[in-house]
Amino acid sequence: MVSNRAANRRAEHVALIEAAAKEKSRPWRLYWRTACWLMSELSELHKRDPRRAQDACVDLAKQTRVFAEKLNDEAGEGQ
Repeated sequence: MVSNRAANRRAEHVALIEAAAKEKSRPWRLYWRTACWLMSELSELHKRDPRRAQDACVDLAKQTRVFAEKLNDEAGEGQ
């Protein structure tokens, strides 16, 4: 069962994400709003299970770095 607080967090972040998705001129806001929700959930996880939160953060950092490296490589190929 999802707590009322968790449900409120979800509703708030989903509304922000949906609003950002409609802003076609600023696509990075969609990512930013989604990342804010992720950080909120990781913060809550850290309160309950610091080790699991740490592991999740390390894994996410690795995935983000790989993605950033691919974008950087693509940018370099275009020059």
